[in-house]
Amino acid sequence: MKILDIDLDFFLNNKHCGTVTSVRRLNSQNYKPWTTSAVEEFLEQNCGLNKTTKLSGKCFVHHVEVFHFLRDLQEKKNFSLTFDIDHLDAHGDLGTGDASYIYIATSILSKPINERAYPDKINGWEGLSSGNFLAFAIACRWIDSLKYINNIEWTDDTQWFNFKEFDTEGNVIQLKLFSESQMDKIINGNNGDMMEMAKSIIPLAYEPEILFSVIDYRTFKNTDKYDLIFLTQSPGFTPKLSDNLIPIIKQYININEI
Repeated sequence: MKILDIDLDFFLNNKHCGTVTSVRRLNSQNYKPWTTSAVEEFLEQNCGLNKTTKLSGKCFVHHVEVFHFLRDLQEKKNFSLTFDIDHLDAHGDLGTGDASYIYIATSILSKPINERAYPDKINGWEGLSSGNFLAFAIACRWIDSLKYINNIEWTDDTQWFNFKEFDTEGNVIQLKLFSESQMDKIINGNNGDMMEMAKSIIPLAYEPEILFSVIDYRTFKNTDKYDLIFLTQSPGFTPKLSDNLIPIIKQYININEI
């Protein structure tokens, strides 16, 4: 199942970094939304959407709600679905800036596959949140491939710990199971070098490889048909003025079909 996952902060002139649970709107003087025509042109010319043939979709307030919705879909299909996701966002949502990688690597990955969808930590330093929901979805083995489409100057938030051989330029995500004692050694590092210590320790298990790519939005060109479209408002990362783009984007979404 191919999904176009849109965060409203993708359509801004600037990237904001802040608390993922925040609902305080940004200043529209510093964060300016794209024009209506620019948004429509991108959705049609780059994403391949059109207003006459709307695709099934859903709107959310916070991006973590996408994880919960995907889980709902999985529950209806006995967790048999996999997703190819095109992620249009100012952020990678892979856990950069928090410690979710610790919780995932030492706890989530030790559980049976279907139990991973129900983490007991929500928000906070390690828990499931809007800033890491894609890493948790990968830990659940829901994602086959992930494209992160963004302004290339903004894409500095791909969590190195989650990548194969800890190489963010290798275009492959591969989560790894570690014991708590192994993770303690990694965190303490080798003279403060976490990556070198992580490379020196053999994980207890390796997760399946996930194809990953970072794509500058100016060169992105979708040629496949999407099955679903998601739109997230992310109020803490967008100005109130951005809300004017929501009905523009919803012209391409048939929300009642889901």
